[in-house]
Amino acid sequence: MVFYFTGTGNSLYVAKQLEANPESIPQVLRREKLEFAAGQQSWQRSSAIP
Repeated sequence: MVFYFTGTGNSLYVAKQLEANPESIPQVLRREKLEFAAGQQSWQRSSAIP
């Protein structure tokens, strides 16, 4: 899972070279429920940042 933050598009370009569907950090933070897993680790948060 690759997360990116971009103002000019450069980070998005690189993120797409690393993974087909990278996650935009600002868009992820607006989600109501956040849940991520990496290997055997997982992380959850139940409310989005306003």
